Amino acid sequence: MVAFLVFAAVVLATSMPVEALLVQHHQLDAAAVALSRAEDADRSLSAQLRELSNPEAVNDLARADYGLVAAGQKAYVILPAAGASSSAVAGSGHVPLDDSPVVPGSALSRQLLGLAPLTAGTDAKAATSSGAAAGHKTVKARPAGGGVGFWPRVVQTLEFWR
Repeated sequence: MVAFLVFAAVVLATSMPVEALLVQHHQLDAAAVALSRAEDADRSLSAQLRELSNPEAVNDLARADYGLVAAGQKAYVILPAAGASSSAVAGSGHVPLDDSPVVPGSALSRQLLGLAPLTAGTDAKAATSSGAAAGHKTVKARPAGGGVGFWPRVVQTLEFWR
């Protein structure tokens, strides 16, 4: 009887596809994870669909994200006061349009980015010439007394495309 049990155990051990069962179990676990992710995405998209089916929510989204206004309304952009400090302007989210464009790599550019200014010991020429070598167009600094009106600013902005 013992020999029969040993023989049966050997036959079962050699004929059972254990490796295939383990691979299939792993694939089943991966499919279950993918299914739960897809169900989460479906719930999220369904909630977004319900939210966007409300016309008031669509109007709020259009106003907040795209700056659109309803028919008959006018949109105004409020610029900071002429004497506002740069820290107050930076904290308000407004960009001053009175100044000339900032030259990439300049001291003002580095200051606005919060980087340390270039000193005489650093390789400032290599930093600026690498942009020119890469095919970037160099921008000449504008005089400080340049036009501060609306049209001079527009012209300065359009000069970028030369």
